[in-house]
Amino acid sequence: MGNKIAIVDDDKNLLESLGFVLKEEGFDIDTYSSGEQALRGMRVRPVDLAIVDLCLPNVFGFNLFKKLKKIIPSVAVIFLTARQEDFYESSGLELGADDFIRKPCRNDVLIARVKARIRQGYSGKNDDSEYFSSGELGVDIGRRQCFWRGHAVPHLTKSEFTIVSFLARRAGVVRSRDQIISHVYGDGYAITDQAIDTHKKRIVKKFKSIDANFNQIEAEYAEGYRWRESSNSRLAPILGASRSPSA
Repeated sequence: MGNKIAIVDDDKNLLESLGFVLKEEGFDIDTYSSGEQALRGMRVRPVDLAIVDLCLPNVFGFNLFKKLKKIIPSVAVIFLTARQEDFYESSGLELGADDFIRKPCRNDVLIARVKARIRQGYSGKNDDSEYFSSGELGVDIGRRQCFWRGHAVPHLTKSEFTIVSFLARRAGVVRSRDQIISHVYGDGYAITDQAIDTHKKRIVKKFKSIDANFNQIEAEYAEGYRWRESSNSRLAPILGASRSPSA
């Protein structure tokens, strides 16, 4: 595969073992035992994905996440932690992390989830010309960017972008939380419904930073979510589309 992955954990045995199994899968691996070391290293060698321990010496994982995103805005982040409280998972996802894995975790499970994040990041690689719109929403698959009323929606994570495009492609159709989980994370993926609700809240907040009256995502009680259908909704792949609708 060759994708670059950084592992940040103060447990040197875990760094060695996890680094080994991921190298065996063909990934290019950098390991760091502290947050400071990771920041220095990733400024020189940016990565596609970072696996970050939540409880690092001298820096909490959430704070390291914010600093990493300033260095590499596109980096996917998976938190790995022994903390079992649901609060940490919901807080991490709300912050914008792509995944949250609790220790101990089987190697095959972690590898599967790493590959899912990598696949998601490159889902539009072979069709980077595709663009579709639904009402006042524009979705550029290749650039992984959404536009609302001609303005780029800021800082959507890979998971958030995938949820928006999944709902908007069939505006008016209710998608269950299980369907959303399967589409975003893959079949058989263990993640709570609450995580999807958290993603939805973050998506709405980002759209509202452009339009305070944004209300396109509707919750259907005990069922799931739908993207409100617009009278001028259309799905239109456009060859060479790589600019915002207002460009």
